[in-house]
Amino acid sequence: MFVPTIEGQGNEEQKEKWLKISRNFDIIGCYAQTELGHGTFIRGLETTATYDPSTKDIVMNSPTLNSMKWWPGSVGHTATHAIVDARLITKGKDEGIHLFIVQIEALRTTSHYQE
Repeated sequence: MFVPTIEGQGNEEQKEKWLKISRNFDIIGCYAQTELGHGTFIRGLETTATYDPSTKDIVMNSPTLNSMKWWPGSVGHTATHAIVDARLITKGKDEGIHLFIVQIEALRTTSHYQE
């Protein structure tokens, strides 16, 4: 789902940045939408991505046990990046569900990269 999501929903700049390194397996991506308490009911998702315009940072948060991402294939085993579905919060306003590419593991430093 990582590559198809970028192909279908990414802009040209995002496709240029992410597709080649994904297809070359320089990174391994997964798709993290489902939450423990909400399944695939997108409008019920609780995970937030709060944007701070002063630092240009985005802080991801799963505020409850029910908001924990559930069933994202390859997380914790092979994935280095995830497309995370989360509510974008800007200036205190919920802007709805957006997709974020998040690095979830250091590259080439974990046991599954060891020879």
